[in-house]
Amino acid sequence: MATITRTDFLQTFRTGINLNAPNLAQNIDATALARLQALDTNGDGLVQGQTSLGQAWTILDSFDNNGRSASISSTSRGGEMLRALTPVGATPTVAPGERVKQAALDRAANDRDGYAYSNAPTSPLMNLSGNRSPGVSRPSWLKDNNKCNQFVGDALSRGGMRMPTFKMTDGSEHYVNAEKLPTFTNHFDRVTDPSQIRAGDIFVVDYPGTGLSTAHTEVITGYDAASGDFKTTGAHGDGAYEKDRPAWLQNMTYDAANRRWDDGGSAVYILRPKMPAPSGTVSIRG
Repeated sequence: MATITRTDFLQTFRTGINLNAPNLAQNIDATALARLQALDTNGDGLVQGQTSLGQAWTILDSFDNNGRSASISSTSRGGEMLRALTPVGATPTVAPGERVKQAALDRAANDRDGYAYSNAPTSPLMNLSGNRSPGVSRPSWLKDNNKCNQFVGDALSRGGMRMPTFKMTDGSEHYVNAEKLPTFTNHFDRVTDPSQIRAGDIFVVDYPGTGLSTAHTEVITGYDAASGDFKTTGAHGDGAYEKDRPAWLQNMTYDAANRRWDDGGSAVYILRPKMPAPSGTVSIRG
């Protein structure tokens, strides 16, 4: 398991930690952010000095579970938050979840009607069947089909993450159906703690039965851990748009054995994309 050492952290952030970086609050736990902000003694949004940086390391290490104070597992919550931080003087990086969220909102804003059942959207997936000009073509086979998986796949592709696909006989690709997404553990991590859900995660509702149109998926584009309120963006019969889902999980039963929620017989999964898209296949605006 890869780790980040305290020495590497102090070297990387020798100029300080920039708490003014955009979208930081969306990628850092509220309790950790409040503790980091308390280290900013002069209110300029910067954590600087060896003592304060050492205290910042201790805060991040408290979200790690490897049992060592000199290193943090890169896959732990502490490691995720560490990667979301920006050194003073460096250009802030945009976290993968924020990229996926923004990609979903952009797709819904720019091609809302294309994702309606009877229409065909553009797509950034270069090897999608019939996609001769990615971001321009509207493959005709997508018409008269539900496209929730297409929307999520396009948002992930635009956001620099990989959506599972399967190959057709001619070598082109289709995104896998929504129902199958929870089985792709190389592409997604399961989120099982509601306090850890964040924008850029996706959900899958798997209805009873198997086959086409027996599951639905969307991108989570907003989440309030205190209230449990969601905003989700995805494709519906009348197009792609953002929806409010107040206190969505609170009326469901958590199934610890299967790491999902039960909603009256339907299974609800929260998945976090983790596999980067191949280089050269992203940032195509449709």
